[in-house]
Amino acid sequence: MYINKVFNVGGAWDALRENNATELSELQVALANLEYVDSIKDMKNGVLSNLHEMAWQCRNYLIGGRASFKEFKAAPSKPNMIQMGALKGEVAIDIGMNIPTSLDSWVTFRSKSASSLGLIPILIMPLDFGENSSFRMSFDYVVQRIQYLDIVEGNSFLILGCSYDYSDIEVIDSDKVIRRTITFEPHQIQAGVGLLSYFSEVLKQKCSEANSKVSIEQDGEKVRLRIKSDAGTEHKVEALLNEYGEVLNGTRQPEQLMTDQVQLLSLQNKLDMAAMEVKHQQSILALTKSNYDQRIFSLEELVADLKHMLSESITSHRIAQEQVSKLIDKYGSNSDVELELLGLAKKLDERAADVQKEELERIVKQLNMDNPKLAAEFLSLLKGPLEGVAGNIIYSWLPQLGSIIGMVIR
Repeated sequence: MYINKVFNVGGAWDALRENNATELSELQVALANLEYVDSIKDMKNGVLSNLHEMAWQCRNYLIGGRASFKEFKAAPSKPNMIQMGALKGEVAIDIGMNIPTSLDSWVTFRSKSASSLGLIPILIMPLDFGENSSFRMSFDYVVQRIQYLDIVEGNSFLILGCSYDYSDIEVIDSDKVIRRTITFEPHQIQAGVGLLSYFSEVLKQKCSEANSKVSIEQDGEKVRLRIKSDAGTEHKVEALLNEYGEVLNGTRQPEQLMTDQVQLLSLQNKLDMAAMEVKHQQSILALTKSNYDQRIFSLEELVADLKHMLSESITSHRIAQEQVSKLIDKYGSNSDVELELLGLAKKLDERAADVQKEELERIVKQLNMDNPKLAAEFLSLLKGPLEGVAGNIIYSWLPQLGSIIGMVIR
């Protein structure tokens, strides 16, 4: 068999080719040496047998047993205990499925469990099969079904479509998801959620071909915006999100965004309603919470503060990623912690509110051990050019972060 198609989620295909070329080559050999099979069982046993000869750890599917669920464990304590068909290095493989609900479980749980351990989960599916075959699910069906599942943030996996006919490999990228996390003041939440939700109307009018879905998740004063779009349209969606942020901030006029008069009036009404909601919520909080800050602000100040904060939060500046990339070019040594630092910079640009203090402390400690100059200048960036990107909470951590590397930050 040959790999003809790849369904790529979360950059797993690049990680497999660039960092696990040996395992990919061995998998291709195991498939190429597979004799003709007409059932999932024979496909599993044949591929696993070939991988076992190349020193892969493989499960024996011939041994059954009833599962017992006494305690939920999202990830095994040891990578070699992962419930996948075969494992070697960072690559974990399952072969074939015939039950749709098993596929759903694989995507939403088993692959995420493996991915959380730093593994690359791979599911091998037949690309096509004859009418009399015992195979029940093809690669194309699997890819179509996955589009209806909610892929957990951070998950990364591959579905490989294989057949006995050789062809160039076609890579299909999964839908792209743009995420923003915003922490509101109590009086801003209702109006802020309303303005974020209205972006779905903007998308419908300005970028209908992206087939986007906007969802809002609220956790106390923290609100997450999630925009799922068809592959290839994410840049247009992100550009439109930036324009919407400029409208909120006042640097772009509403009529520059919405040319249809009905939609323009709808947007202006939404902005006016947000102003009244902010004032209304502040009045309620002032009456119901004795410890709530009751300083008097004008309506204009309250609304301007909300719109500025929203604009900064949803607009993709990529400031942190650019600054950190320059820093690594200057001092870098291609270490793993530098990749983590780039990941942290991406999170700062997109959803700074999700950055955990413990995560930042660990990266700063490791940076200081590997590259003290890089660690010191990174903290200087947080105090200087990245101060606005990092936000008030992360900025308040700087004195303690500085003490980790013997740097005084006031």
